[in-house]
Amino acid sequence: MNARTIANLTGSLDESQICLTVSSVFEDSFEKSGASGGYGGVLNFKAQQLQAKLWVICDSGNSVDNSVNNAGLSDEMPGCSGTGDSKTVCYVSVVSTN
Repeated sequence: MNARTIANLTGSLDESQICLTVSSVFEDSFEKSGASGGYGGVLNFKAQQLQAKLWVICDSGNSVDNSVNNAGLSDEMPGCSGTGDSKTVCYVSVVSTN
């Protein structure tokens, strides 16, 4: 999963506004590279098969953590934190289907 590709598909964000992460259930199934402060980079799949889903939350950098907490997803999005400004950021997390 590539932050640059996701950003390009939005048509309005760049990769520095995308935080890729995985829930603790899958932490051994992925390797993250090229990230700066949690943002950007690539998540490389180590496992051959996974049953998973993606959670995506976008909000301003100074509100996104509240949005994650209000949705009850703070455990599903480790390593991401808001930027403290009004620029839009997105957290994209691989989570369990259970």
